[in-house]
Amino acid sequence: MNEKEKLINTLIDKRYNEAYDINLLNKAKNEEQINENNDTLDKSVNLEAFEDKMNSALEKIDLVDNIDFNINIDTLKIIEQAEQIGAKKNSFKENIYFIITSILILSAFSIVFLKLGIKFVIYFQIVLAFIMPWSLIPLTKYSLRRNHNE
Repeated sequence: MNEKEKLINTLIDKRYNEAYDINLLNKAKNEEQINENNDTLDKSVNLEAFEDKMNSALEKIDLVDNIDFNINIDTLKIIEQAEQIGAKKNSFKENIYFIITSILILSAFSIVFLKLGIKFVIYFQIVLAFIMPWSLIPLTKYSLRRNHNE
């Protein structure tokens, strides 16, 4: 430990009324007075300025330590509320997507009906009646996996 660190530790010990080396402080003050008179010596430790800074910082820390923070936060409740809000947003988005998709499908179906006639609509419904059960199997498998992962 170098001389500067020893001096800093001694000042901290003095602040907290612990045992410290008073000779080291007196020696540092004497050297500081000599340094003020002679510009060629090292002025790396200004004892009074450091002590003032340290005291003001420690007073602020003590002030913060004395404040009684009454923190009773139910974090589990906050997390559950956040999950509910997220689920509501997702549900709302899914409903909007469903409404838009169904409107597009119905409008496309009505346009096709007007252009191609009733015969095409009947054939289309027959094809859907045979294909739809087979296409629903992979879709339900996917949705079950998705729900299982969540």
